[in-house]
Amino acid sequence: MKKKMPYAVLSTTLAAALLLGTAGQNVALADDHDHAGHQHEEVEIDRNLDTDGDGLKDWFEQSISHSYKADTDSDGTTDADEDYDGDGLSNYVEQMGGTNPNTADTDGDTLSDYEEVHKFKTSPLIYDTDGDNLSDGTEILKYNLDPNTADQDGDGVLDGMVARSYTIPANDLGITGTLTGTGDIPFKLTVRQSPVLILKNAPAANTFSLESLDPDATFKVTVPTGSSDKNDLRLYRYQTKNATLEEVQTQHHDPKTGTISAEFTGGGSFVVMSQSEYKKSLRSDKASYKGKFKEFKGKAKIHGMPGVEVDGAAIKADGTFDIERKVKASDGAEQTLKATYKVGDMQVGDNGTFLSATAITTESGLQPTILIHGLNSNSQAFGFNNKWKNGASPSAETAISSTQTFTKVSYASGATSTYGNVDVHFITSVSDSAELGPILDTNKGYTPNVDLFIYEYDANGHVGTAANGLKSFITNLTSKAIIPAGTVNLVGHSKGGLVSRYYIENLSGSSKVARLVTLGTPHFGSDWATFGDLDRDDSRLWLTTKSDASCATFTNSHPYTKYYLFGGFTASAGDLNATSPIQRGLWSGVAHLPTSNYDTDVRNRFKNAGNEISWASYADVEDGWVNIDSAMGSDREPDYDGTLTTLTVRERFYLFHETYGDHSAMRKYAPLQNMVDNVLKGLRD
Repeated sequence: MKKKMPYAVLSTTLAAALLLGTAGQNVALADDHDHAGHQHEEVEIDRNLDTDGDGLKDWFEQSISHSYKADTDSDGTTDADEDYDGDGLSNYVEQMGGTNPNTADTDGDTLSDYEEVHKFKTSPLIYDTDGDNLSDGTEILKYNLDPNTADQDGDGVLDGMVARSYTIPANDLGITGTLTGTGDIPFKLTVRQSPVLILKNAPAANTFSLESLDPDATFKVTVPTGSSDKNDLRLYRYQTKNATLEEVQTQHHDPKTGTISAEFTGGGSFVVMSQSEYKKSLRSDKASYKGKFKEFKGKAKIHGMPGVEVDGAAIKADGTFDIERKVKASDGAEQTLKATYKVGDMQVGDNGTFLSATAITTESGLQPTILIHGLNSNSQAFGFNNKWKNGASPSAETAISSTQTFTKVSYASGATSTYGNVDVHFITSVSDSAELGPILDTNKGYTPNVDLFIYEYDANGHVGTAANGLKSFITNLTSKAIIPAGTVNLVGHSKGGLVSRYYIENLSGSSKVARLVTLGTPHFGSDWATFGDLDRDDSRLWLTTKSDASCATFTNSHPYTKYYLFGGFTASAGDLNATSPIQRGLWSGVAHLPTSNYDTDVRNRFKNAGNEISWASYADVEDGWVNIDSAMGSDREPDYDGTLTTLTVRERFYLFHETYGDHSAMRKYAPLQNMVDNVLKGLRD
């Protein structure tokens, strides 16, 4: 069983980990058909079964302890009395209350399950207990409101529908001011450098991004203008996908303080520049030619986009051209990011040749990336919230406005849908800023709902069912022009990696997957799973000699996809071989490293009474849920014959750490986050 960590550590590192459904949730393998037409029969789980008699039902112990050992870690405390997530509630209490024993904050509202049950008397299962459109944590920690009263002042307006102002937190860009709106405004804002590549060439005094997950929110900001001594500085907002700047209407430049004060609705990317420079980018009314694009020699300007010139020779016959920027990894590896635009119209006038342009790829140059959670989980595992409850079918937790969906469709509270519906996956706020998702947003240039997405599915259902939903989700993202046609990256945690593989290896789709990153994925099953897809004895996912082997689905074949596998293992420096040059941390293997080599490498890093550990104990090195061989894509478990085909993998990454080696905590380890970012940007290809 997982080693205990201080509550202060767990409450911060695991606040958005695996989320478990209510105690009454049915756990079953849902009906579905794979690409070959094989039917996967629904297998009901006996929810009253307690094999080891420790008070915890077998289904509940699925991801925290063995169902056939009353004291999994042999420490003298039964599994029922353990507190696996360190939130102050025993595993047994969590089972009875329907909370998740894997995370200190089941509903992701920033309050621990213990605090909700014993201090605030709110529901640890419901993000917004009183249904007023404010999370329990926001009401208590930000606005000093009662989370059990929907209309505290009795004015007939729900507390969450009252517009409130939030002070923009201190940031490296020096931007100050307020964000005003309804709902969980404090968790809807990211302040950062703009990721839009075309803006890198603008002659700007300042370029930044205020990304708001609420387009109706209003800003009042003060922006530093830098060292520029020009008196005609103005603030311009970039018009997404139209490659042009538009002046913010309400603003005031104060040359004495070197600031611009401005008011506007919605976020986006902004540029501070000289108005005279901006006017030079505008085409005149006098034109010798005005019409569709045609080939030309020399340079052309982008209308309304100062500092950007395109060489006619660089524009392809179809009217497309690239804007490029080089990025580097910490080890010096270099990659070029490209954003592609298509010329709309062309004008040749007395002040030169001008083009209009529309983006046809992501303007960050990043491939769209989809985060996929694991067993008993949802999008909060990656640090994001949405407004849908996951189960056999997704249902709206509250009324959802058209500004909180991709398709601009509204949904009533309790409305049901399918996981293929793109709106189900719309990111509405951040639940944990230290998680991988928000880190990719704030530090790595990704933008939620633009080139960074989450995929929800029935976490207790069949991998094949979830994969078919993923196929529909990706297809709809493309067909609705939310992302450009082409390739995507997938990042799967735990079971999410298996869902990704099923899609890649078995289901043909309009999009191809460029890279798959798996974090702690049981590629060949988990010893701790006692039923379902993750249990080698019951699953149909691997080629076996069982009578139902015709339903086996994993082919280990991925002609278009590079696989990158990450495994985390709870090990201190004292657990590792003292002669090893790397005592702990994150490091990579060589591309396509032979199975025998990387298995030996990992085994030799551990010690047992001064000697290398035995093969059997090596195979049981785990992150608390997944054995090292399974996470690394090979079958070395002594309980099986080890004949299953090892995955063809581009690179494998091992993480040994006494805290961040944990199955869920690994997502918060900065070196791992950096390496995942490098992989997604193609720096490890």
